[in-house]
Amino acid sequence: MTSTTSEDHQRHPLHERRQEKLEIILQAIRGQGLTFHEFVTGAITATSPSVRLSTTKWITSHASSDASKYGPTLLVAAIVQEVRDRATSEQTVHFETALTELSTVTYEQEMDAAAKDPWLHLPHSLEMDDEEGGKARLTGDFRKLNAHYAEVMPATVRLMRTLVQASEPLPAQGATHSQSHPRPSAGSDIGLEDEGPEKDETAMELEVSKKEMTIISAISCLLAGRSQTSNRFQMTVGVLFALMRVPRFVVRFLNLSGFTVSDRTATRALESISSQSLRRAREVMETNALRTVLLFDNINIYVRHSNHTITASNTSIALTSRSIFTLPSQCHPISATDMSKLCALDRTKMTLPTILGDDDFLHRATVWHVSAALIPLLEVDDARRQKLRAALRRRMNQRTIQQLKTERTTVVPLKVMNVNEGTVIGTKKVLDQTMSDFGLDLDDPDPFLVAGDLLTVLNVFAARSAAGWEKRARLQLSNVYPVAGPWHLLLNWVYSIFHTYGTIDGPTSLERLRQVLGRGKTDLDMRKPQFNEGWALLRQVWTGKVLSAVQFELEQDRESWAGWNPSAKDFFSTVERVVNKHISQTAAHEAQCMNDPARATSVLFMRDCSLGWEYDHAIRAGDIGRMAEMEKFLCLSFYGCGQTKYGSLLLDRALVDQCFPDVARTLRSAQLINIHGKENGWQGADHYQEILNKRLKMYTFSHVPNQIVTRYEDRISASVGVGEELVEEVQTSLGWYTSRRKKKERTPKEDVFLLAGHTKSHGLNAARSLAPSSSGSASAQLNDIAKDKHSAAEQARLVWKVKAEQDRRTKDIISDGCTYLLNYGLQRFRNKTQNLPARDADVYDLATGRQSPPPPASELEHEEYRSEGGENEQARPTEEEISWAEEELRGEGARGDEDEGYGTDDSGND
Repeated sequence: MTSTTSEDHQRHPLHERRQEKLEIILQAIRGQGLTFHEFVTGAITATSPSVRLSTTKWITSHASSDASKYGPTLLVAAIVQEVRDRATSEQTVHFETALTELSTVTYEQEMDAAAKDPWLHLPHSLEMDDEEGGKARLTGDFRKLNAHYAEVMPATVRLMRTLVQASEPLPAQGATHSQSHPRPSAGSDIGLEDEGPEKDETAMELEVSKKEMTIISAISCLLAGRSQTSNRFQMTVGVLFALMRVPRFVVRFLNLSGFTVSDRTATRALESISSQSLRRAREVMETNALRTVLLFDNINIYVRHSNHTITASNTSIALTSRSIFTLPSQCHPISATDMSKLCALDRTKMTLPTILGDDDFLHRATVWHVSAALIPLLEVDDARRQKLRAALRRRMNQRTIQQLKTERTTVVPLKVMNVNEGTVIGTKKVLDQTMSDFGLDLDDPDPFLVAGDLLTVLNVFAARSAAGWEKRARLQLSNVYPVAGPWHLLLNWVYSIFHTYGTIDGPTSLERLRQVLGRGKTDLDMRKPQFNEGWALLRQVWTGKVLSAVQFELEQDRESWAGWNPSAKDFFSTVERVVNKHISQTAAHEAQCMNDPARATSVLFMRDCSLGWEYDHAIRAGDIGRMAEMEKFLCLSFYGCGQTKYGSLLLDRALVDQCFPDVARTLRSAQLINIHGKENGWQGADHYQEILNKRLKMYTFSHVPNQIVTRYEDRISASVGVGEELVEEVQTSLGWYTSRRKKKERTPKEDVFLLAGHTKSHGLNAARSLAPSSSGSASAQLNDIAKDKHSAAEQARLVWKVKAEQDRRTKDIISDGCTYLLNYGLQRFRNKTQNLPARDADVYDLATGRQSPPPPASELEHEEYRSEGGENEQARPTEEEISWAEEELRGEGARGDEDEGYGTDDSGND
């Protein structure tokens, strides 16, 4: 096309006339004794006013907004093209070398400007506040760096893009973290496993591509070679490496290559961040008066000696990690009057109807979660799947009760304290020191909310009871009120499900299904499994049972799962039928009446798992109303399986909900954190602190034991929160977050269909009329076997049969919990006082799994029972047992690791 146009242009009459004029002009130049070179260069560099005026007009007046029409540019382009076409190869090389040397000035000027750019160079003492336009704020969003390079160094960036053959357009300047992924609409399908594309198309357009990342790193390395001042890219990578424990040899090599700052510089940056933590926390408390919460948790640091001797062994140091975070803006600020009401809460007002949940709410929640689990498994096209998802989201919007407004929670991690907060004395020291650091008045302190786990709540109440003799209000802890985070509640819910269904009904128990799936026994201990592995197993077993129930219902309608392509109406109608016939109290009662314990256990398992799915979903969505409704069912289930301490905690919450709704909203908001400000990005405050603790345990320092705490305090303890933000920003800007999260949450279809087939093979989809078991209790049957004369083999067989029948008994933990409260549980709750002896008994019960003592029988024992706050003398542990129990509970968080779908994990071990 270009050559044809050029030929047509040359045949044009004007072109021929122009060529004739050029020949006349060249003859005139030669007639004046000038060469062509002398004429051109002389005219451009002439000192004669008239000649210089003409060339100046050519250089300036003929300039156009379109660079392609600028005269000097057209002249140089024509010369370059003709030299490449007509000159020899040697002449062409010399010419292009000269052009390169002439253009070097442009790149040098851009490099000098970038070397002096204050935004591109961070000081060693980093500021984490957005001061001076955010110039000194560390960020891991490489899109901002990419856009800034394109603005400050356009020629250099164009050169780099040409060299790497990058054709993707640069992102718009000012791309921010919130633009990385489009926010889903309210009620987006959290936890829905999708087999579609792993990356959102809009998000992919905003991600930094591999070639663009190559350009960013190349320019940053060139800046590092030109200036000794560390640039933003180097500092970001250096701090990131320091937070992720990259080996020093690697850091030193990359530092010499210009990719990162030195290990010492990164350490100084971390120390500067830690040193600012208290100042930043005070500023947050002043800005958000009466709207801040102290979050603290224990962390055990293990000291390992390089040279093992008889007198030196590995030891554990109990520290306390702390953070300050803000409440959501729509929450009611906590006041001194509210604190007085909470401290004077009358437990005698608690009645059974207060804690009974709404069955209709549970039914709708179960329908939603069954639908969410089935949609990814359907063998339908993408259009049909998207319609079903849209219908599911509309149902989610209808179920929303009291959802927190999506906003980013301001969190300021503080330095660790060399105090064991697992004890009452340690908790009091942490509170005293923290309130003193924040300048709270001794006689009239502001209300102070504290978040943690159940042990934190027990310790705070016991410390307040023990500090009653103090004369100053702050020392009495009368202004402190604790709340327990929801993650430890979910963790113990997983324990209770495994304890209840771990071995019951042997062929279909969780232990047997673990073996069927080939899961490891260490991580899936039936007493206290690892959280991630336990949650995944429960989810897979539950989904398999649900799939089997749907297949059973479709067979009743003479349809098959493979050919099922339902409309939204048919789909939800089928799900409603499945829930009514397979995951309801009516279905369980029918199976029990027909003496089918296996079927009843399967129904109750699916119902109880739905409690955990809904509570976890409500936490992520920040819907404190749904959390409150679901906690009523969880309270009964905790009482039913013997975890009465968590049941008592939820009774207290329900009573606060009933008596002080506005205050209850604030207390529930104090349990949640949205660290990234995303919809459906809420998590338990206690879970966030566990993530920080996990990072703290990753760091090692080569120092003597008495210096370890100082190193943790100065270098890393208050900067792990910054590390969470930094890792999240890097992942988002590079497009890693979405794909890793979906891979992590995906449930293998093969396992689900295997479990569905297992459920069907054992006939658990319909109640069967079975013969009743032999009469008499298990102990009586065992006594009869011992009295009768049997051979050893026969006696073993009879004993095994009795034990097998005993293991097959059905356990309805919600009904059992309701019965417990009706009989004597509510009375124990009303009578119990929150003092030190009661705390010690509770801690021992939590650590041992010991159920609460049975109610006394005689009137005299009843009087002693009431006078001692609901605990009898035999229930009180010794000092040694209390110390052991505290150690056991301090290590509980390590079993949880990281909640499925919560937070971030930069280790790459999905």
